[in-house]
Amino acid sequence: NDDDAGSGGTFITTMANLLAREDVVLDIEVRAKSCGPTYQPAECVRNHYKVEVLEYGPGAYDGLLHTLSGNMVDPGGAVRVMRPFPVPFKDPEGFLESLSELRLSEYDMGKKSSQTEGFCDNYLCVNSVIDSSLTALEIQVSGTLERLVGDSSIPSSALPNAKVQYSPSFHNEARFYVADVSSPRTESIRINATAASNMITGIRINGLSADSGVFGADIKLDYRTTVVSIVVTAGRYEIQSTYTVHIYRPLNTNTFLADFSFYGYNLLKFQEPNLTSVPEPMEPCDMHNASLRQSLNISSHHMCGGTGSALVVGTISLFQGLNTSALQDGAPAGALPGSASSTRKLIHPCDDTFLVTHPVLKESCAKADIDDIIDCEPQADSVFQVAAFDYNWPDYLVNVESRTEYLIASVSVIDKNAEMISIGKVRNCREAPRSSGCEGRDFTDFGWDYGDYGIVSLRDKHESPPIDVDIGSTVGTVTVTAHDSITKGTYNFRAVKLSPVVDPEILNLGSYLDGLIGDSEDPNFEMEFTLRMAGFNPLWILDSFFRQNLEQHVRKYITYAAVVEDAVVSVKIYGSPRNQSACRLLDPGEAGGVDVKVYAKFWKETDATHLLAWLEGQGWHNARGFTFDGYLLSFGPIYKVDGPRQRTFRATFIPTRHRYEVTLPTGTRHVPLTVPPPPHVPPIEGFGVRVNGEEYTLGSTFSVEVPRCAIGPHHCDARHLTITAEACIFDECVTYTVVATIPAVSIPANDASMRAVNITAGPTNSTAGGRIVVEYSPSFFHDVRRFSARVDGGLEYVHLSVAPNSPSYSRLFINGRPTLPYTEVPVPLSLLETELNGLLTVRVIAEDNFTTSDTKIHVLVDSPRGLMTDNANALDPLKGKYGFDGGVLPGGVDTTPPEWKESYPRVEPVWEGGPHLELAAQTMEPAVVYWALAVPWSRPPTSREVYDAVVRLNHTKTRLIEGSVSDFIADALNSSVPATTESGFVATGVMTSRYSMTREERVAVTCLDPNVGFDVYFVAEDKALDLSLNPAANRQTVPTLVRGVKPGSGPLGLLYPWVDSFSELHGDLWENITGGELIALSLLFDGAASNHFASTYAAKGSLACPGAVHFEVTAVNASSVDSSSGDVVLEARREPAGELAGNWTQLWKTTLLDLKTKSDASVDGWISVVSEKIPAGDYWTLRWRVEGSCCHSWALRNLTTRYITP
Repeated sequence: NDDDAGSGGTFITTMANLLAREDVVLDIEVRAKSCGPTYQPAECVRNHYKVEVLEYGPGAYDGLLHTLSGNMVDPGGAVRVMRPFPVPFKDPEGFLESLSELRLSEYDMGKKSSQTEGFCDNYLCVNSVIDSSLTALEIQVSGTLERLVGDSSIPSSALPNAKVQYSPSFHNEARFYVADVSSPRTESIRINATAASNMITGIRINGLSADSGVFGADIKLDYRTTVVSIVVTAGRYEIQSTYTVHIYRPLNTNTFLADFSFYGYNLLKFQEPNLTSVPEPMEPCDMHNASLRQSLNISSHHMCGGTGSALVVGTISLFQGLNTSALQDGAPAGALPGSASSTRKLIHPCDDTFLVTHPVLKESCAKADIDDIIDCEPQADSVFQVAAFDYNWPDYLVNVESRTEYLIASVSVIDKNAEMISIGKVRNCREAPRSSGCEGRDFTDFGWDYGDYGIVSLRDKHESPPIDVDIGSTVGTVTVTAHDSITKGTYNFRAVKLSPVVDPEILNLGSYLDGLIGDSEDPNFEMEFTLRMAGFNPLWILDSFFRQNLEQHVRKYITYAAVVEDAVVSVKIYGSPRNQSACRLLDPGEAGGVDVKVYAKFWKETDATHLLAWLEGQGWHNARGFTFDGYLLSFGPIYKVDGPRQRTFRATFIPTRHRYEVTLPTGTRHVPLTVPPPPHVPPIEGFGVRVNGEEYTLGSTFSVEVPRCAIGPHHCDARHLTITAEACIFDECVTYTVVATIPAVSIPANDASMRAVNITAGPTNSTAGGRIVVEYSPSFFHDVRRFSARVDGGLEYVHLSVAPNSPSYSRLFINGRPTLPYTEVPVPLSLLETELNGLLTVRVIAEDNFTTSDTKIHVLVDSPRGLMTDNANALDPLKGKYGFDGGVLPGGVDTTPPEWKESYPRVEPVWEGGPHLELAAQTMEPAVVYWALAVPWSRPPTSREVYDAVVRLNHTKTRLIEGSVSDFIADALNSSVPATTESGFVATGVMTSRYSMTREERVAVTCLDPNVGFDVYFVAEDKALDLSLNPAANRQTVPTLVRGVKPGSGPLGLLYPWVDSFSELHGDLWENITGGELIALSLLFDGAASNHFASTYAAKGSLACPGAVHFEVTAVNASSVDSSSGDVVLEARREPAGELAGNWTQLWKTTLLDLKTKSDASVDGWISVVSEKIPAGDYWTLRWRVEGSCCHSWALRNLTTRYITP
């Protein structure tokens, strides 16, 4: 107290001096040695120690001022700050002086103060004005938040009005206290502080005024420690006492998610199967190895590397000794393999409340007759629905589509104060900000752990970065770190993504070939049956990857049991349904099972024999060599619950069968083939088809031409046409082969043609194998009657064999001698060079004994006597200089016009169906051919007129039709026009070729009137020397006429688009107005003309020539039609596949009022309309629509197309 005292010395003060300071504090200052009483530099180091002197009871002290800690007389007296008697009473000097005297006798003798306020007697004072102490402190809970989902119940000690305990126990001079609330959900408290004096200035709790003895305002608690300050101000307001309470509110430990989902997909709760006790799956060919198959006399099996399948013994012997007692209906005994012992369970998926709306559950459950859900016992809290998220279930499954590349998780926590959510296996969007799923999103607030794929942590954001999913299973976690930063909770998820079915297969080859397959093959056979694996937990098949592998494994064993190579087996597995009266299955581990539905298709009924026997004998259990493996049997008992249902049906294309044999109808010219695109969305990358080696556009019609028979007599034996369709996905290909038999054409009785001519040469004693084949010219053709050959004179003999075309021929002669088909007739070269003059003759007499054909073979023998000079002839036909098939060679003196090769010239309608004609010509020597197309009633032209019409048009105007040919024809049909006319040429032209017409040459004349049978005149001309050796043309003097061929009269007829094609005419508001026949349909419209129309968009039209549409229209329910009712319009445009459509072109238009007027005036109410011309081309679409106001109807019928010819 500013008095110096040496170290170790004693300082004594009087109570009067001490109380005069009015603070009753001993201030002890210790200075370092470098500091003096007056010299105190800045570096002086000193410490202060303060001792506050308290008084106990009613003012106890002793003469040595050693404050007592208690008193036997008044042990419960309050401890208070020792203070002098303050203003307004002041402390009298006698009183202060008396405090220094050792006068304890009054107190010790029990004399008490009168305790009159403001009065002191016997050294004891009562002075409430200076008292700022408390006599009581009470803390109480005032506010509690609701319990968080997942937390345990809030204890009663944390509920409102509950008393909050603190320590130490209250004492008026204890100024610091510590209290804990028992729950983090306690949000606020209130305090009741009671002052010792009723003369205090006031109490403030955390700055807010409070009344003594009354609970104050609510105090909101922070998490962890909240400091509450209670300041009591005495009547003498400079005297204050501060009480401090530290209240600790614990942090939340809730780690539950409030929501967890993936955008676009449904979560399923899942329990991983524990299959540690289940044997590993085995392939059938490993389970039943080669030695076992050999012991069963199975020579080969197509699934085990063999080229086919063969059973030497009867199949029924494979099932001897079957123990059927183990295969009766009933639930499995004991726990299922992989069953969990957890008290938390999932409900049977087929009894889930969300079964109807959840696609995965619906697809995984067999259809069962369950009207309602019956719980035998109340559902426990530990049994969960399979569908949807529940905060209390940790493991989830999501099945994603094969084209899904990533998932976006959406998560939120129950406790908004949770420290963080960590999601594993996500993509690092900071490193790849422009990748799909990252681009355009802000991830600055996310914490990233490591690498390209790591863990991201987030607080406020609820959407994760992309979680990339691979084929198979992608595993990830969502971890919630609680508010306390220590407690963690983890949810596991597994994204299952199936590999898309990308086998390069074709679904069908079109209806035409499908019909031929049905006509050519035995009926197909199919069977369906259902096996039940009663020991299988149906929850497991919710995992589509697990389910797919199981289905494939079962399918392999059933395919193996079917034995035949062409069997098509498909397997689908569903959760077994319960009976309608059965209880709801709270735990599929206790009951349930799965149903294995099997569909098997065979090429013919006998192929199913082995599988039927296997099924009836329950061969999956103990049919030696054909049982299931241990993996499948561990899910038993397995027993049949349905089938087999059997049926035969017309044979059809099967994608898994790659070879077909069909028979074409007689006269088939083309085989149409249509391969539809695979039904994959999006399309399979790299998928393509080639037909007969050519690239093919999926969905289009590919026409395979049938090799034609030789023109002329019937030479068409049964032949084969092979059609291949190769489907590929990049380099992996599968080839489908159709071998089509072209039936033989019947041979008439008058056929005397030949089938073959064979010539060999050799020495006298040579054998057939040792002789030389003699080539001849031209190549064999059934209607060629003259051949030339050359042989070496040293070979001695020529051997000739021939065969008639008809097996029913009458007789066959070589050089006048009878022989048999393909029998070699030897002819000595000496005889050939002399008597036969180098000529071999063949005669065939037909079956009718009347028709005869003679064939001559000129043989040139290379010898000194032979025709060696022929080698010098540059125009030797054997050298093929002109490349023609025979006839008179040019050169030298030639005064005769060319001759036509047999069957020429010809005129044929183009087979594809357009109004076109095709002209064909071939001559026996090099020539030029002039032709003229004429109407049939015109005067026959001269050879000169045909020639002039081709080369000098201006000299032959009288022979050419002027103006429109259609008008000319129309006029000619009038009876006033004579039967023959001067003019009549429709088209003319010239035919030449690189072979100078010695090979067939064709030319097409297009877009002709299909109602007229046109005549065509041909004139052939060669270039040669006349008798004066001057160049001169030999022209035929009379044109050769081919009469009356109509365009479009080919095998397919004249093809038009949109012919009564109401099945191809589509509108949005059609109704039948004729009582059941599709001859008239009405299209209602409501004024929205662009929205209501009729269109042929489903059937694009191809016009071989410019055309027009003919149809009939009528007004329907049109009594209120007027001039404002609008128009009916016909339009057309081209819509090429894969290209932008063209603009609509108007072809016809009329007002509804005009339509009504004309309809009323017509006999039957229908108006005939011919549209404007539509140019030739493909991909045409027609559209009828209405322009105008609401609301009238019209009708359309008898839609046809006609070509507009020149």
